[in-house]
Amino acid sequence: FFQLAMAGFVEITNALLAELAIKLTELENHRTETEHNTHMLSKVMVLKFICTYCVLYYTAFFKHHVSLFGTPMECWKDDCILDLQWQLGIFVMFRLTISNGVEYLTPKVAMWWRSQSGWLNFIPHSQSLELADMSAAEQQAKKDQYNEFSTFDDALLSHGFTSFFAVASPWVCAASLVGCWIDMALDMKSLLDNRQRPIPTRARSNEPWSTAYDMYGVMAASTNIFLLIFASTEYEGWNFTEKLVLFIYLEHMILIARLVLKLIFPQVPRNVELLQLKQEHMAHRCLENIKVEQNQDFSMFRDRRGSNIQVFDQDIMDDIMDREDDAKELEFDFSKSMEVLVQGVREEIAHAFGRKV
Repeated sequence: FFQLAMAGFVEITNALLAELAIKLTELENHRTETEHNTHMLSKVMVLKFICTYCVLYYTAFFKHHVSLFGTPMECWKDDCILDLQWQLGIFVMFRLTISNGVEYLTPKVAMWWRSQSGWLNFIPHSQSLELADMSAAEQQAKKDQYNEFSTFDDALLSHGFTSFFAVASPWVCAASLVGCWIDMALDMKSLLDNRQRPIPTRARSNEPWSTAYDMYGVMAASTNIFLLIFASTEYEGWNFTEKLVLFIYLEHMILIARLVLKLIFPQVPRNVELLQLKQEHMAHRCLENIKVEQNQDFSMFRDRRGSNIQVFDQDIMDDIMDREDDAKELEFDFSKSMEVLVQGVREEIAHAFGRKV
Protein backbone atom coordinates (compact mmCIF):
# COMPACT_ATOMS: atom_id res chain seq x y z
CA PHE A 1 0.00 0.00 0.00
CA PHE A 2 2.85 2.39 0.80
CA GLN A 3 4.39 1.91 -2.64
CA LEU A 4 1.02 2.55 -4.34
CA ALA A 5 0.50 5.69 -2.24
CA MET A 6 4.00 6.83 -3.18
CA ALA A 7 3.16 6.44 -6.89
CA GLY A 8 0.03 8.56 -6.47
CA PHE A 9 1.95 11.18 -4.46
CA VAL A 10 4.63 11.38 -7.19
CA GLU A 11 2.06 11.89 -9.97
CA ILE A 12 0.19 14.61 -8.06
CA THR A 13 3.42 16.37 -7.12
CA ASN A 14 4.63 16.23 -10.72
CA ALA A 15 1.44 17.94 -11.88
CA LEU A 16 1.90 20.72 -9.31
CA LEU A 17 5.58 21.13 -10.22
CA ALA A 18 4.68 21.39 -13.90
CA GLU A 19 2.26 24.24 -13.14
CA LEU A 20 4.95 25.94 -11.04
CA ALA A 21 7.46 25.66 -13.88
CA ILE A 22 4.94 27.13 -16.34
CA LYS A 23 4.23 30.12 -14.08
CA LEU A 24 7.92 30.79 -13.47
CA THR A 25 8.74 30.61 -17.18
CA GLU A 26 5.90 32.95 -18.08
CA LEU A 27 7.22 35.51 -15.59
CA GLU A 28 10.62 35.41 -17.33
CA ASN A 29 8.96 36.70 -20.55
CA HIS A 30 11.29 35.15 -23.12
CA ARG A 31 11.61 36.66 -26.58
CA THR A 32 10.98 33.55 -28.70
CA GLU A 33 8.97 30.38 -28.26
CA THR A 34 12.13 28.27 -28.54
CA GLU A 35 13.72 30.07 -25.60
CA HIS A 36 10.47 29.73 -23.65
CA ASN A 37 10.28 25.97 -24.23
CA THR A 38 13.98 25.46 -23.49
CA HIS A 39 13.86 27.24 -20.13
CA MET A 40 10.58 25.59 -19.17
CA LEU A 41 11.93 22.15 -20.06
CA SER A 42 15.05 22.74 -17.97
CA LYS A 43 12.90 23.55 -14.93
CA VAL A 44 10.52 20.66 -15.50
CA MET A 45 13.37 18.19 -16.02
CA VAL A 46 15.15 19.12 -12.78
CA LEU A 47 12.00 19.25 -10.62
CA LYS A 48 10.41 16.08 -11.97
CA PHE A 49 13.69 14.17 -11.98
CA ILE A 50 14.13 14.82 -8.25
CA CYS A 51 10.49 14.08 -7.44
CA THR A 52 10.10 11.00 -9.65
CA TYR A 53 13.36 9.11 -9.52
CA CYS A 54 14.74 9.98 -6.06
CA VAL A 55 12.64 7.18 -4.51
CA LEU A 56 14.08 4.65 -6.95
CA TYR A 57 17.67 5.84 -6.44
CA TYR A 58 17.18 5.73 -2.67
CA THR A 59 15.82 2.18 -2.84
CA ALA A 60 18.61 0.98 -5.11
CA PHE A 61 21.66 2.54 -3.47
CA PHE A 62 20.90 3.86 0.04
CA LYS A 63 18.01 1.98 1.64
CA HIS A 64 20.16 -0.93 2.82
CA HIS A 65 22.76 1.33 4.44
CA VAL A 66 20.74 4.06 6.24
CA SER A 67 18.20 4.36 9.04
CA LEU A 68 15.00 6.39 9.23
CA PHE A 69 14.27 8.12 12.57
CA GLY A 70 16.68 5.77 14.27
CA THR A 71 15.15 2.63 12.75
CA PRO A 72 17.39 0.66 10.35
CA MET A 73 15.82 0.26 6.92
CA GLU A 74 15.46 -3.29 5.63
CA CYS A 75 14.86 -4.54 2.12
CA TRP A 76 12.46 -7.34 1.25
CA LYS A 77 14.30 -10.67 1.60
CA ASP A 78 17.42 -8.60 2.28
CA ASP A 79 17.57 -7.72 -1.43
CA CYS A 80 16.97 -4.09 -2.37
CA ILE A 81 16.83 -5.00 -6.06
CA LEU A 82 13.51 -6.74 -5.37
CA ASP A 83 12.20 -3.61 -3.66
CA LEU A 84 13.37 -1.60 -6.65
CA GLN A 85 11.54 -3.94 -9.05
CA TRP A 86 8.30 -3.67 -7.07
CA GLN A 87 8.44 0.11 -6.76
CA LEU A 88 9.34 0.56 -10.43
CA GLY A 89 6.58 -1.82 -11.51
CA ILE A 90 3.99 0.04 -9.44
CA PHE A 91 5.12 3.36 -10.91
CA VAL A 92 4.82 2.03 -14.45
CA MET A 93 1.43 0.34 -13.90
CA PHE A 94 0.08 3.43 -12.13
CA ARG A 95 1.01 5.60 -15.10
CA LEU A 96 -0.31 2.97 -17.49
CA THR A 97 -3.77 2.80 -15.90
CA ILE A 98 -4.74 5.60 -13.54
CA SER A 99 -2.70 8.43 -15.09
CA ASN A 100 -3.84 7.60 -18.63
CA GLY A 101 -7.44 7.32 -17.45
CA VAL A 102 -7.33 10.71 -15.74
CA GLU A 103 -5.63 12.28 -18.76
CA TYR A 104 -8.32 10.91 -21.07
CA LEU A 105 -11.34 11.76 -18.89
CA THR A 106 -10.29 15.25 -17.77
CA PRO A 107 -11.01 17.03 -21.11
CA LYS A 108 -14.30 15.14 -21.40
CA VAL A 109 -15.44 16.34 -17.96
CA ALA A 110 -14.26 19.88 -18.71
CA MET A 111 -16.10 19.92 -22.05
CA TRP A 112 -19.28 18.60 -20.41
CA TRP A 113 -19.09 21.28 -17.73
CA ARG A 114 -18.70 24.06 -20.28
CA SER A 115 -21.67 22.73 -22.25
CA GLN A 116 -23.82 23.02 -19.11
CA SER A 117 -23.03 26.77 -18.88
CA GLY A 118 -23.08 26.82 -15.08
CA TRP A 119 -25.32 25.69 -12.24
CA LEU A 120 -28.55 27.03 -13.74
CA ASN A 121 -28.74 24.15 -16.21
CA PHE A 122 -29.11 21.66 -13.35
CA ILE A 123 -32.54 23.15 -12.63
CA PRO A 124 -35.33 21.01 -14.16
CA HIS A 125 -36.85 22.20 -17.46
CA SER A 126 -33.97 24.66 -18.00
CA GLN A 127 -32.92 25.36 -21.54
CA SER A 128 -29.38 24.12 -22.35
CA LEU A 129 -27.59 24.10 -25.64
CA GLU A 130 -26.43 20.57 -26.46
CA LEU A 131 -22.97 20.15 -27.84
CA ALA A 132 -24.26 18.25 -30.83
CA ASP A 133 -26.40 21.26 -31.90
CA MET A 134 -23.47 23.66 -31.95
CA SER A 135 -21.53 24.71 -34.98
CA ALA A 136 -18.05 23.40 -35.64
CA ALA A 137 -16.44 26.59 -34.32
CA GLU A 138 -18.55 26.51 -31.15
CA GLN A 139 -17.67 22.88 -30.55
CA GLN A 140 -13.96 23.68 -30.89
CA ALA A 141 -14.31 26.57 -28.43
CA LYS A 142 -15.81 24.25 -25.79
CA LYS A 143 -12.83 21.89 -25.90
CA ASP A 144 -9.50 22.14 -24.10
CA GLN A 145 -6.42 23.22 -25.98
CA TYR A 146 -3.89 20.59 -27.02
CA ASN A 147 -0.67 20.85 -25.04
CA GLU A 148 2.17 19.30 -26.99
CA PHE A 149 4.68 20.14 -24.23
CA SER A 150 2.79 17.94 -21.76
CA THR A 151 2.73 15.08 -24.27
CA PHE A 152 6.48 15.23 -24.85
CA ASP A 153 7.09 15.58 -21.12
CA ASP A 154 5.08 12.42 -20.34
CA ALA A 155 7.02 10.54 -23.00
CA LEU A 156 10.31 11.72 -21.48
CA LEU A 157 9.28 10.51 -18.01
CA SER A 158 8.24 7.12 -19.42
CA HIS A 159 11.58 6.91 -21.20
CA GLY A 160 13.31 7.47 -17.86
CA PHE A 161 11.34 4.68 -16.18
CA THR A 162 12.26 2.36 -19.06
CA SER A 163 15.98 3.08 -19.31
CA PHE A 164 17.28 4.15 -15.89
CA PHE A 165 16.90 0.78 -14.16
CA ALA A 166 16.75 -1.61 -17.10
CA VAL A 167 19.27 -4.08 -15.60
CA ALA A 168 17.08 -4.47 -12.50
CA SER A 169 13.75 -4.82 -14.32
CA PRO A 170 14.13 -5.77 -18.00
CA TRP A 171 10.40 -6.46 -18.26
CA VAL A 172 9.73 -2.72 -17.84
CA CYS A 173 10.82 -2.25 -21.47
CA ALA A 174 7.99 -4.52 -22.66
CA ALA A 175 5.52 -2.82 -20.32
CA SER A 176 6.60 0.58 -21.61
CA LEU A 177 6.10 -0.60 -25.19
CA VAL A 178 2.52 -1.59 -24.34
CA GLY A 179 2.13 1.75 -22.59
CA CYS A 180 3.29 3.58 -25.72
CA TRP A 181 0.65 1.80 -27.79
CA ILE A 182 -2.03 2.72 -25.26
CA ASP A 183 -0.79 6.33 -25.11
CA MET A 184 -0.88 6.64 -28.90
CA ALA A 185 -4.43 5.27 -29.06
CA LEU A 186 -5.67 7.53 -26.25
CA ASP A 187 -3.88 10.61 -27.62
CA MET A 188 -5.32 9.97 -31.08
CA LYS A 189 -8.82 9.59 -29.67
CA SER A 190 -8.45 12.59 -27.38
CA LEU A 191 -6.96 14.77 -30.11
CA LEU A 192 -9.85 14.03 -32.46
CA ASP A 193 -12.71 14.22 -29.97
CA ASN A 194 -11.73 16.12 -26.83
CA ARG A 195 -9.15 18.73 -27.83
CA GLN A 196 -9.14 21.83 -29.95
CA ARG A 197 -7.67 21.31 -33.38
CA PRO A 198 -3.97 22.31 -33.05
CA ILE A 199 -2.53 24.84 -35.45
CA PRO A 200 0.51 23.48 -37.35
CA THR A 201 3.71 25.40 -36.68
CA ARG A 202 7.10 25.18 -38.33
CA ALA A 203 10.09 23.98 -36.33
CA ARG A 204 13.73 24.00 -37.34
CA SER A 205 14.47 20.85 -35.33
CA ASN A 206 13.24 18.74 -32.44
CA GLU A 207 15.14 20.79 -29.89
CA PRO A 208 15.20 21.00 -26.94
CA TRP A 209 13.74 17.50 -26.70
CA SER A 210 16.57 15.79 -28.60
CA THR A 211 19.08 17.16 -26.09
CA ALA A 212 16.87 16.06 -23.20
CA TYR A 213 16.73 12.49 -24.54
CA ASP A 214 20.52 12.49 -25.02
CA MET A 215 21.00 13.59 -21.41
CA TYR A 216 18.63 10.89 -20.19
CA GLY A 217 20.53 8.33 -22.27
CA VAL A 218 23.87 9.24 -20.70
CA MET A 219 22.37 9.18 -17.19
CA ALA A 220 20.68 5.85 -17.91
CA ALA A 221 23.96 4.27 -19.03
CA SER A 222 25.78 5.50 -15.92
CA THR A 223 22.95 4.43 -13.60
CA ASN A 224 22.71 0.91 -15.02
CA ILE A 225 26.48 0.35 -14.86
CA PHE A 226 26.62 1.72 -11.30
CA LEU A 227 23.65 -0.45 -10.29
CA LEU A 228 25.20 -3.55 -11.81
CA ILE A 229 28.59 -3.06 -10.14
CA PHE A 230 27.82 -1.49 -6.75
CA ALA A 231 24.26 -2.62 -5.90
CA SER A 232 24.13 -6.18 -7.22
CA THR A 233 25.75 -9.27 -5.71
CA GLU A 234 27.78 -10.08 -8.84
CA TYR A 235 30.86 -8.12 -7.68
CA GLU A 236 30.38 -8.45 -3.95
CA GLY A 237 33.91 -9.79 -3.44
CA TRP A 238 35.59 -6.86 -5.17
CA ASN A 239 36.92 -3.89 -3.23
CA PHE A 240 35.84 -0.31 -3.90
CA THR A 241 38.84 0.56 -6.08
CA GLU A 242 38.30 -2.40 -8.40
CA LYS A 243 34.60 -1.57 -8.74
CA LEU A 244 35.35 2.07 -9.48
CA VAL A 245 37.91 1.18 -12.17
CA LEU A 246 35.46 -1.21 -13.81
CA PHE A 247 32.72 1.43 -13.71
CA ILE A 248 34.92 4.08 -15.35
CA TYR A 249 36.10 1.60 -17.99
CA LEU A 250 32.60 0.41 -18.98
CA GLU A 251 31.16 3.91 -19.01
CA HIS A 252 33.93 5.24 -21.25
CA MET A 253 33.58 2.27 -23.61
CA ILE A 254 29.86 2.94 -24.00
CA LEU A 255 30.38 6.67 -24.58
CA ILE A 256 33.15 6.03 -27.13
CA ALA A 257 30.98 3.48 -28.95
CA ARG A 258 28.18 6.04 -29.05
CA LEU A 259 30.46 8.67 -30.61
CA VAL A 260 31.79 6.20 -33.19
CA LEU A 261 28.27 5.16 -34.20
CA LYS A 262 27.26 8.80 -34.57
CA LEU A 263 30.23 9.36 -36.88
CA ILE A 264 29.49 6.28 -38.97
CA PHE A 265 25.72 6.78 -39.05
CA PRO A 266 25.02 10.53 -38.82
CA GLN A 267 21.61 11.71 -37.78
CA VAL A 268 21.09 13.33 -41.19
CA PRO A 269 22.61 11.28 -44.06
CA ARG A 270 24.92 13.06 -46.48
CA ASN A 271 22.61 12.63 -49.45
CA VAL A 272 19.70 14.13 -47.50
CA GLU A 273 21.88 17.04 -46.38
CA LEU A 274 22.93 17.69 -50.00
CA LEU A 275 19.29 17.60 -51.10
CA GLN A 276 18.40 20.12 -48.38
CA LEU A 277 21.18 22.45 -49.49
CA LYS A 278 20.08 22.11 -53.11
CA GLN A 279 16.49 22.88 -52.13
CA GLU A 280 17.54 25.95 -50.14
CA HIS A 281 19.67 27.17 -53.06
CA MET A 282 16.81 26.74 -55.53
CA ALA A 283 14.34 28.47 -53.20
CA HIS A 284 16.75 31.39 -52.68
CA ARG A 285 17.29 31.69 -56.42
CA CYS A 286 13.55 31.75 -57.11
CA LEU A 287 12.71 34.20 -54.33
CA GLU A 288 15.51 36.59 -55.27
CA ASN A 289 14.76 36.23 -59.02
CA ILE A 290 18.35 35.21 -59.77
CA LYS A 291 18.75 34.11 -63.36
CA VAL A 292 21.06 31.25 -64.22
CA GLU A 293 23.78 32.03 -66.75
CA GLN A 294 23.46 29.78 -69.77
CA ASN A 295 27.17 29.99 -70.64
CA GLN A 296 29.11 27.69 -68.35
CA ASP A 297 32.46 28.85 -66.98
CA PHE A 298 35.13 26.38 -68.12
CA SER A 299 38.03 28.16 -66.42
CA MET A 300 38.39 25.25 -64.00
CA PHE A 301 39.28 23.01 -66.94
CA ARG A 302 42.21 25.09 -68.25
CA ASP A 303 44.66 22.41 -67.20
CA ARG A 304 42.63 19.76 -69.01
CA ARG A 305 42.29 21.29 -72.47
CA GLY A 306 43.17 18.00 -74.09
CA SER A 307 40.31 16.21 -72.39
CA ASN A 308 37.18 15.49 -74.39
CA ILE A 309 34.38 16.92 -72.27
CA GLN A 310 30.95 15.72 -73.32
CA VAL A 311 28.13 18.19 -72.67
CA PHE A 312 24.55 16.91 -72.71
CA ASP A 313 21.48 18.93 -73.56
CA GLN A 314 19.65 17.57 -70.53
CA ASP A 315 20.29 15.48 -67.48
CA ILE A 316 20.64 11.84 -68.54
CA MET A 317 19.38 10.75 -65.13
CA ASP A 318 15.93 12.07 -66.02
CA ASP A 319 15.55 9.49 -68.79
CA ILE A 320 16.81 6.72 -66.50
CA MET A 321 14.37 7.68 -63.76
CA ASP A 322 11.53 7.87 -66.28
CA ARG A 323 12.34 4.38 -67.49
CA GLU A 324 12.48 3.12 -63.92
CA ASP A 325 9.09 4.64 -63.20
CA ASP A 326 7.62 2.91 -66.22
CA ALA A 327 9.15 -0.41 -65.26
CA LYS A 328 7.31 -3.13 -63.41
CA GLU A 329 6.68 -2.93 -59.69
CA LEU A 330 9.78 -3.47 -57.58
CA GLU A 331 10.21 -6.77 -55.76
CA PHE A 332 12.06 -7.34 -52.53
CA ASP A 333 15.40 -9.09 -52.90
CA PHE A 334 17.15 -9.87 -49.62
CA SER A 335 20.57 -10.51 -51.13
CA LYS A 336 20.60 -7.23 -53.07
CA SER A 337 19.38 -5.36 -50.01
CA MET A 338 22.25 -6.76 -47.96
CA GLU A 339 24.74 -5.78 -50.67
CA VAL A 340 23.41 -2.23 -50.70
CA LEU A 341 23.56 -2.12 -46.88
CA VAL A 342 27.17 -3.31 -46.81
CA GLN A 343 28.15 -0.84 -49.53
CA GLY A 344 26.46 2.01 -47.65
CA VAL A 345 28.27 1.12 -44.42
CA ARG A 346 31.60 1.05 -46.28
CA GLU A 347 30.93 4.47 -47.80
CA GLU A 348 30.03 5.96 -44.43
CA ILE A 349 33.15 4.47 -42.80
CA ALA A 350 35.30 5.79 -45.65
CA HIS A 351 33.73 9.23 -45.31
CA ALA A 352 34.18 9.21 -41.52
CA PHE A 353 37.84 8.15 -41.53
CA GLY A 354 38.85 9.76 -44.83
CA ARG A 355 40.10 6.66 -46.58
CA LYS A 356 38.91 3.95 -48.89
CA VAL A 357 37.51 0.71 -47.54
